[in-house]
Amino acid sequence: MKALNVLTRRYVPVCGLLAAALVSPLASAETSIQVDENASIADTATSISGIARIRLVVTDLDSQIAYFKASSGLAVSKTGSATLTSDAGEQAFRYADLDSATLTLRLVEFLGDAHQQSTEMMAVQGPGMTHTCFQAKAGTGLYDKFLHTGAKAVSRGGELVDLGGYGVRYAYVRDPEGNMLELEELENKFLEAKSYDSAWRHDGSSVWITQAAIATPDIDRLLGFYSKVLGIPPYRRGSYSDHPQMDKVAGMDNIALDGGWFRMGPRGAVLELWQYRQPQTAERAGEQAPDQPGYSFVLQVDDIHAEYDRLQALNLHFLSPPSQVGDEWLLWAHDPDGNLFGLAQSVAAAPLKPRS
Repeated sequence: MKALNVLTRRYVPVCGLLAAALVSPLASAETSIQVDENASIADTATSISGIARIRLVVTDLDSQIAYFKASSGLAVSKTGSATLTSDAGEQAFRYADLDSATLTLRLVEFLGDAHQQSTEMMAVQGPGMTHTCFQAKAGTGLYDKFLHTGAKAVSRGGELVDLGGYGVRYAYVRDPEGNMLELEELENKFLEAKSYDSAWRHDGSSVWITQAAIATPDIDRLLGFYSKVLGIPPYRRGSYSDHPQMDKVAGMDNIALDGGWFRMGPRGAVLELWQYRQPQTAERAGEQAPDQPGYSFVLQVDDIHAEYDRLQALNLHFLSPPSQVGDEWLLWAHDPDGNLFGLAQSVAAAPLKPRS
């Protein structure tokens, strides 16, 4: 069992319309999924330590780099090219990382016309990984910056939406390629109430990335699956409906949805699951291909071969055994919905050799 990270236990992430949980009682759904309000990835007996990065496959890497630099103010920390080996063969790609104080956004462009798959814009209710979340302190003009540099609003009203007067305002937008982003501004009273430590509040971070959000047609199934993968239960569940301000954020009328959250590290990192009841989240049409435009996420692990052995018992569909891609060992799999997720281990941290 890993040593407990005190800050991780104390912090309550707010992304993904979690605001409703703060303005109405939130009870666990009547399922067999255990909920532990103190659960954290710091408690896991696995070698998973958190979310390594959010991965976004784009069609024009240079344009998307320029957009995210201008909108978020985050700098490119790393660029490169590599080859992904999977059951689809070898696929060359290039990438750029934008680091925040919490999570990294990796923009990926696959090379060659055959890899530029055309997909419809994902609906707010999914299915699949619908978005990630950019947070900033109140007063930074986060929403205006993202719109003025090329995003289009999903939320109604032309401004961030206040769901309850407790110090967080929300909106959804779409980047120039149609990928959805959640934007939040947090007031100091919320940062203090939710135990952001003083160093975090004053470390100069103006924008940070905090989540992987997945919409699923079966939240019980997916919560159970990720509980087994992560080795921890969700720390919270809730059901929401009849909330006009939430309708405003989602840009739809009369939404009803169930949510569940896994705490993936300090400073707000979460894996968040949603099942929309109205409008319904549909089943995914086939498994997500690694070169398909859109989101996936990568978990950081300390022993990728041990995780590969452990997760085989869950009957995951692995795209390949662990393989070296650039400066890390990488492994891709699909969850029961067909969503792509990865595991990564730094070669420098643990220069393992592939098993024969």
